[in-house]
Amino acid sequence: MTSTATQHPQPNPRLIRARAGFAVLAALALVSPAHADIYDEAEIDVSTYQVTGSSLAEVQAQMESGGPKGYWAFTNWYANWNGACETSVTAEITMPELADDADLTEVQAEEFDRMATALLDHELGHVRIGLNFAEAVADAGCPANTKRIHASFTQAGIDYDDETEHGYQQGVYLVEP
Repeated sequence: MTSTATQHPQPNPRLIRARAGFAVLAALALVSPAHADIYDEAEIDVSTYQVTGSSLAEVQAQMESGGPKGYWAFTNWYANWNGACETSVTAEITMPELADDADLTEVQAEEFDRMATALLDHELGHVRIGLNFAEAVADAGCPANTKRIHASFTQAGIDYDDETEHGYQQGVYLVEP
């Protein structure tokens, strides 16, 4: 099992309000073309935790303090294989969702939704790393000991977060609309 976390640097945080109701299912339909087929390749469960506030700064503070393991989002992926060296990957992604009582304008809510869509896309990048791990295990003939292979893909997840600044370079930040 590999765990990955997304925490986002926020230069010059600005107060923003957003309405409740970010729909995770809507975000699933808006992922980038790089991840368009990922739902056919892995079993992915997306769950949410509620955030609220009267500004995006408050929402952001809740994501930072109340998100999974102190991050905005979190992904666990699991690779399995059988004696015939058939592999499968399952993933659990935990995402923020605006609570019904969030006091945000339509424009601010759209900004939250934009960020959440980028955040989901970033998390799907971690699922892609899990799929690549399963492929590497299969390419190696599904050995009993995959510690070395796993270590390289754990490092790939760390490198991915470093290169994307935990998704910041992919649009995972909140900006005053």
